[in-house]
Amino acid sequence: MLILLRLFGTVADVIGLVAILAGTVLSAPYAPERAAPGRGWWSMLAAGAVISIIAAPLALVAETAGGLLAVAGGVLVAVAVALGFPLRARP
Repeated sequence: MLILLRLFGTVADVIGLVAILAGTVLSAPYAPERAAPGRGWWSMLAAGAVISIIAAPLALVAETAGGLLAVAGGVLVAVAVALGFPLRARP
């Protein structure tokens, strides 16, 4: 949520956006199959990444709407990472 406070500037915002995108792409092979239970975490991660990517240029035009979308995308990504983190190794 540091995007709201603008503590680190635009460069850090872009780095964070690239990290979200890279994490989503790199985790895609490890996502459960489409019909498998437990797929929700990756779908949430992908949705958060897409919302965050849409929010970045929107914030240049409409600061409030872009900021709210950025927060929504960030929350989705954070929750998805928490849900997708393995508690134990797969058999």
